[in-house]
Order: sequence, then C-alpha cells, then structure tokens
Amino acid sequence: MPNATVWNADFLQQRPSFKVDTILVSLVLLHVPQTEEILACLADMLAEYGQLIIVDFDKNPLVYHERVHNGFEQEQLKQILAKNLTIQQSYTFYEGDHLFMNQPATMFLMRALKEARG
Repeated sequence: MPNATVWNADFLQQRPSFKVDTILVSLVLLHVPQTEEILACLADMLAEYGQLIIVDFDKNPLVYHERVHNGFEQEQLKQILAKNLTIQQSYTFYEGDHLFMNQPATMFLMRALKEARG
C-alpha cells in the first residue's frame, strides 16, 4: 500500500472525490494566476486535521516575468488561508544569490491545518 500518491490534474477544473491528509505545494503557487481560488480548492481537498505545506519564494521586486508571480508576502497568504485553515507555522528558511530568475531571493515555508468544524 503506497504512502503517497501523485495526482496530475487541474484542480480548478477537476477535484478528486477523496480527502487527503497532507498536500505539499513546493514552488507551484508562483505559476498559478488564481492564487486565492487554488488555495481554497486545496483546503477543501484536506481531510479533518489535514495539513497544507507551502514552500515558495518571498515577494521579490527584483523579479519580473509575465507568466509567474514574483513571490508572495507571507502575511497576505496567511490572510487568504485563514478563511479555511489555521496557520501553524510561517517563516523564511533560506536565502541565496541567483536563486529566483538569477536574482538573490529568500524562500519560506508555511504550514496550515484544517481543524474540525462543528
């Protein structure tokens, strides 16, 4: 029995009928224009006490590309996630030169929990 399954789909168009315990989104959000919609969808896919883990770039004014976000403000993501989830952790964990489109950048980890509703 596998402990993890990779499911390739456009979750804004097709959602699985099952719930999951953990969703890891690493360097994905910056490619999704509909940030709020995808985060709500991912929260909906979580089972009770499931967790969403996000790894992405902090907002970076040195980066510009028409097809990706230039990172995210952690506080803004927290506000979006707080509509459906409880933030457990959020912090910048890495800094490097030439990290994001050949610019210096920092990366954050955010973990949110879907608590029981009752």
